[in-house]
Amino acid sequence: MRQSCAAAVCSAFLLLLCPSESIADEGLKVEKVRVQSMEAKAFFRIAEYFTGREHFGKRVILRSDPEQRAGIYFVVYLNRKIEKLPSGTLFELEFLQPGTSRLRRQDFVLPEIRKSTDVVFLGLTDSEQAERGLPVAWRIRVGKADGEKLAEYKSYLWELPQEESRGRQGVASLE
Repeated sequence: MRQSCAAAVCSAFLLLLCPSESIADEGLKVEKVRVQSMEAKAFFRIAEYFTGREHFGKRVILRSDPEQRAGIYFVVYLNRKIEKLPSGTLFELEFLQPGTSRLRRQDFVLPEIRKSTDVVFLGLTDSEQAERGLPVAWRIRVGKADGEKLAEYKSYLWELPQEESRGRQGVASLE
C-alpha cells in the first residue's frame, strides 16, 4: 500500500515537471515583434575571437542565409520558453517590401537543440531581401511540423480595419 502511494505521488510529480507537447503549446502567444536592421558586428561575441566560430549564447538566431549576419531581423517575443515548443516548430514569415507588390515568404524551422529563452531572431540576411529595406507589412505564423497553427502576429498594415481602409483590405487582399 505504501509503495503504491509513493509511486502515485512520484508519477504525479514527474507529470508536472515534464509536460507533454500538447500541454506545452497550449495558449502560445507572440507577445510582440520588433523589426530592425542589424549589422554583422552586432552578433560578434568575445568567444568568437578565440574559437573562430559564432557563439549564440542563449539567443536563438535563424537566418535566410546562414553565412550572412547583416540584414533585417524580426525579433519575436513569445509568452513561453522555446524549449517547451514541439519538435519541428515552424516560423512562417510573409512580408511585403518597399517598391514591390510581390508578397514574399520565408520559413524558419526551430532547431532541435533548444535554448531557455522566449525570444527568437528571424533574419532576412540574403542580399536581395536585405537591400530592399524594412518591410512595409508582414505576418508571422508559428506552427507545428504537421501544419497546425499555434500563434500568429501581424503588422498593422497587413490587414487594415474595414472602416479605416474605406473598402481596401490591406496586404491580406493580395493573397
